[in-house]
Amino acid sequence: MALTRHLHCPGTAPLMLRLVGEELRRTGRRLRRRLGRIQPPHLPSGRFDAPDSQLATQATELVRALSSPHLLHHCQRTWAFGVALAAQHGRRFDAELLYVSSLLHDLGLTETHRGPAPFELRGARVARAWCCEHGMPPARADRVHEAIALHTSLGVTEREPESLYVHLGAGVDVFGLRIEELSAPTLDAILERWPRLGFKQGLIEDLQPEIDNPGSPLTGMWKLGFEGQIRGAPFMD
Repeated sequence: MALTRHLHCPGTAPLMLRLVGEELRRTGRRLRRRLGRIQPPHLPSGRFDAPDSQLATQATELVRALSSPHLLHHCQRTWAFGVALAAQHGRRFDAELLYVSSLLHDLGLTETHRGPAPFELRGARVARAWCCEHGMPPARADRVHEAIALHTSLGVTEREPESLYVHLGAGVDVFGLRIEELSAPTLDAILERWPRLGFKQGLIEDLQPEIDNPGSPLTGMWKLGFEGQIRGAPFMD
């Protein structure tokens, strides 16, 4: 697998078109939900338990040591929302890969791993190296790298399931994207298990050092009102 070394940063016009397209699709999903054509399943809370593997446990411990509480819970909700959406879509995935990728996807926003490269690539490189050091075969570690490197990228047409559901799971938690594909009991169970802890303001502060990085898709998105979209997500905090 060829690893992503540089992120594609679309210009303002293409980015606006993608955002408008996503909003139109979101409107369509809401309409189908109201008409009963989307009927999200209620998943038992046990479906969101971490995989029973040493690597999953170690990934949790790593993120707990490096991240603020609001960022740790975001990573755990990213996993849970990804699992819930995969169930809604009838998609199979590798649970350990999705969990580890979800838990490690924001390593680049921790103080330990600040640097000049876009945070997505910093986090991907650190995560891949950590996975290899902890016994994950390189081919699997490559998939973790790609899930993290591309988790903020729009318009990626071909993704492994784990990459797709890190992207979508984080999208639910940050913007409320695809929240209409989740049942109310499932949503409530996830938020009760991993409270948001002031996540909106915490994330905005975490991202401030990154918004002027010309190599990150975040720069263009911020200019188009990314902060307002975070604050406007359908969550209290």
